[in-house]
Amino acid sequence: MENETVTKVIKLDKECRGLSFSNNSLAVGVDSDNDDKDICIIDFEGNTLKSIPVETKTYLWDLVYCNNKVVYSDDSGKAVYCYDESGKQIWRYTQDLDGPRGLCMDTYGNTMVAD
Repeated sequence: MENETVTKVIKLDKECRGLSFSNNSLAVGVDSDNDDKDICIIDFEGNTLKSIPVETKTYLWDLVYCNNKVVYSDDSGKAVYCYDESGKQIWRYTQDLDGPRGLCMDTYGNTMVAD
């Protein structure tokens, strides 16, 4: 924001939760009316480039988009998932988790989880 001025507003037709930026695109955790959950990759005009249906027992608050992968946490399901942009699940981690929330990824692709 320049001089505390909103420079762009992107409106989507779904409830938006988590948000992450990579490769000039945004990954947005969205909830549909029928309780389906998706991670949408959108451009800065609001166009959906990709939509990745995901399994989760909670809202998609916490997600990271990096290196063409999306990692998100499911605190109620006690799991962390990684998907590629095509929607293929790469891995799922559940060991020793009680309610994973915050996520970050380093430049090497290592994922860190606050539990």
